[in-house]
Amino acid sequence: MRKIGPMLEAECKWFSRPKGFVVVPGRSGDVFVPMEILRKHNMRELKPGQRVWVQVVRGPKGLTATSIHEIADNIRDALQRPQTPGKIKTGVIGELLRVDETRGFAIVTLPELDDIAFADLDLLREAGALDPATSGKLICDVESVPPLLVVRRVSRFH
Repeated sequence: MRKIGPMLEAECKWFSRPKGFVVVPGRSGDVFVPMEILRKHNMRELKPGQRVWVQVVRGPKGLTATSIHEIADNIRDALQRPQTPGKIKTGVIGELLRVDETRGFAIVTLPELDDIAFADLDLLREAGALDPATSGKLICDVESVPPLLVVRRVSRFH
Protein backbone atom coordinates (compact mmCIF):
# COMPACT_ATOMS: atom_id res chain seq x y z
CA MET A 1 0.00 0.00 0.00
CA ARG A 2 1.26 3.46 -0.90
CA LYS A 3 2.01 5.80 2.01
CA ILE A 4 -0.73 8.40 2.20
CA GLY A 5 0.44 11.95 2.66
CA PRO A 6 -1.33 14.58 4.73
CA MET A 7 -4.60 16.12 3.58
CA LEU A 8 -3.78 19.70 2.56
CA GLU A 9 -5.84 22.65 1.43
CA ALA A 10 -4.68 23.83 -1.98
CA GLU A 11 -5.69 26.14 -4.79
CA CYS A 12 -5.68 25.44 -8.51
CA LYS A 13 -2.84 27.28 -10.21
CA TRP A 14 -3.67 26.19 -13.75
CA PHE A 15 -5.38 23.37 -15.58
CA SER A 16 -5.49 21.88 -19.06
CA ARG A 17 -7.13 18.61 -20.13
CA PRO A 18 -4.14 16.31 -19.66
CA LYS A 19 -3.03 17.76 -16.31
CA GLY A 20 -3.31 20.44 -13.73
CA PHE A 21 -1.31 21.94 -10.93
CA VAL A 22 -2.35 23.15 -7.51
CA VAL A 23 -0.38 25.14 -4.95
CA VAL A 24 -0.45 24.68 -1.20
CA PRO A 25 -0.26 27.99 0.69
CA GLY A 26 2.92 28.19 2.74
CA ARG A 27 4.71 25.42 0.83
CA SER A 28 7.05 25.76 -2.09
CA GLY A 29 6.56 23.87 -5.32
CA ASP A 30 3.50 22.94 -7.30
CA VAL A 31 1.55 19.71 -6.88
CA PHE A 32 0.88 17.83 -10.12
CA VAL A 33 -2.72 16.58 -10.49
CA PRO A 34 -3.06 13.81 -13.09
CA MET A 35 -6.37 13.53 -14.99
CA GLU A 36 -6.88 9.96 -13.74
CA ILE A 37 -6.93 11.27 -10.16
CA LEU A 38 -9.56 13.86 -11.10
CA ARG A 39 -11.69 11.21 -12.84
CA LYS A 40 -11.31 8.80 -9.93
CA HIS A 41 -12.76 11.44 -7.61
CA ASN A 42 -15.60 12.42 -9.99
CA MET A 43 -14.11 15.73 -11.07
CA ARG A 44 -13.90 16.75 -14.72
CA GLU A 45 -11.67 19.78 -14.40
CA LEU A 46 -10.21 22.38 -12.10
CA LYS A 47 -10.72 26.10 -12.40
CA PRO A 48 -7.94 28.57 -11.55
CA GLY A 49 -8.44 29.72 -7.98
CA GLN A 50 -10.64 26.74 -7.08
CA ARG A 51 -9.92 25.42 -3.58
CA VAL A 52 -9.47 21.68 -3.07
CA TRP A 53 -8.26 19.15 -0.54
CA VAL A 54 -5.32 17.09 -1.82
CA GLN A 55 -3.21 14.27 -0.54
CA VAL A 56 0.27 14.17 -2.00
CA VAL A 57 3.26 11.90 -2.34
CA ARG A 58 6.74 12.82 -3.46
CA GLY A 59 7.49 11.07 -6.71
CA PRO A 60 10.53 11.08 -8.99
CA LYS A 61 9.36 14.33 -10.64
CA GLY A 62 8.13 16.11 -7.51
CA LEU A 63 4.85 16.27 -5.61
CA THR A 64 1.89 14.40 -7.11
CA ALA A 65 -1.71 14.34 -5.89
CA THR A 66 -3.01 10.89 -4.95
CA SER A 67 -6.44 12.14 -3.90
CA ILE A 68 -8.38 15.34 -4.59
CA HIS A 69 -11.71 16.64 -3.33
CA GLU A 70 -13.53 19.92 -3.74
CA ILE A 71 -13.74 22.05 -0.64
CA ALA A 72 -17.47 22.14 -0.42
CA ASP A 73 -19.06 25.01 1.44
CA ASN A 74 -21.87 22.61 2.23
CA ILE A 75 -19.90 20.12 4.36
CA ARG A 76 -21.79 21.13 7.53
CA ASP A 77 -25.10 20.75 5.63
CA ALA A 78 -24.12 17.27 4.42
CA LEU A 79 -23.14 16.22 7.94
CA GLN A 80 -26.47 17.38 9.35
CA ARG A 81 -28.68 15.83 6.62
CA PRO A 82 -30.67 12.83 7.82
CA GLN A 83 -29.13 9.56 6.71
CA THR A 84 -30.74 7.65 3.88
CA PRO A 85 -31.94 4.16 4.89
CA GLY A 86 -30.03 1.43 3.09
CA LYS A 87 -27.40 3.74 1.62
CA ILE A 88 -24.75 3.13 4.30
CA LYS A 89 -21.59 1.07 3.87
CA THR A 90 -20.81 -0.43 7.27
CA GLY A 91 -17.61 -1.59 8.95
CA VAL A 92 -15.18 0.49 6.86
CA ILE A 93 -11.80 0.80 8.57
CA GLY A 94 -10.55 4.38 8.70
CA GLU A 95 -8.09 6.65 10.38
CA LEU A 96 -8.47 10.23 11.57
CA LEU A 97 -6.45 12.40 9.23
CA ARG A 98 -7.26 16.00 10.09
CA VAL A 99 -9.45 17.91 12.53
CA ASP A 100 -10.82 21.31 11.53
CA GLU A 101 -12.18 22.84 14.76
CA THR A 102 -13.05 26.11 13.03
CA ARG A 103 -15.35 24.45 10.48
CA GLY A 104 -16.62 21.78 12.88
CA PHE A 105 -15.61 18.62 11.03
CA ALA A 106 -12.80 16.11 10.67
CA ILE A 107 -11.44 14.19 7.70
CA VAL A 108 -11.15 10.42 7.96
CA THR A 109 -9.10 8.46 5.43
CA LEU A 110 -10.66 5.20 4.21
CA PRO A 111 -7.88 3.16 2.57
CA GLU A 112 -10.11 0.24 1.54
CA LEU A 113 -12.34 2.67 -0.39
CA ASP A 114 -9.29 4.68 -1.48
CA ASP A 115 -11.15 7.80 -0.41
CA ILE A 116 -11.83 10.17 2.46
CA ALA A 117 -14.97 10.95 4.44
CA PHE A 118 -16.04 13.89 6.56
CA ALA A 119 -17.14 13.40 10.17
CA ASP A 120 -18.92 15.65 12.64
CA LEU A 121 -16.68 16.52 15.61
CA ASP A 122 -19.40 15.63 18.14
CA LEU A 123 -19.64 12.12 16.66
CA LEU A 124 -15.88 11.65 17.07
CA ARG A 125 -15.92 13.11 20.61
CA GLU A 126 -18.60 10.61 21.67
CA ALA A 127 -16.44 7.77 20.33
CA GLY A 128 -13.29 9.11 22.04
CA ALA A 129 -11.65 9.42 18.64
CA LEU A 130 -10.99 13.13 18.24
CA ASP A 131 -7.19 13.13 18.55
CA PRO A 132 -5.32 11.88 15.44
CA ALA A 133 -2.32 10.96 17.61
CA THR A 134 -4.29 8.59 19.86
CA SER A 135 -7.46 7.60 18.03
CA GLY A 136 -5.87 4.73 16.08
CA LYS A 137 -8.02 2.75 13.65
CA LEU A 138 -11.71 3.55 13.44
CA ILE A 139 -14.64 1.43 12.34
CA CYS A 140 -16.90 3.69 10.29
CA ASP A 141 -20.31 3.50 8.71
CA VAL A 142 -20.27 5.87 5.75
CA GLU A 143 -22.87 7.30 3.42
CA SER A 144 -22.48 9.01 0.07
CA VAL A 145 -23.95 12.51 0.23
CA PRO A 146 -22.75 13.74 -3.18
CA PRO A 147 -20.16 15.00 -3.70
CA LEU A 148 -18.97 13.82 -0.26
CA LEU A 149 -18.70 10.67 1.82
CA VAL A 150 -20.00 11.27 5.35
CA VAL A 151 -19.25 9.23 8.48
CA ARG A 152 -22.58 8.40 10.13
CA ARG A 153 -21.35 6.10 12.94
CA VAL A 154 -17.89 5.49 14.30
CA SER A 155 -16.18 3.42 16.96
CA ARG A 156 -12.57 2.88 17.86
CA PHE A 157 -10.89 -0.36 16.75
CA HIS A 158 -9.40 -2.07 19.81
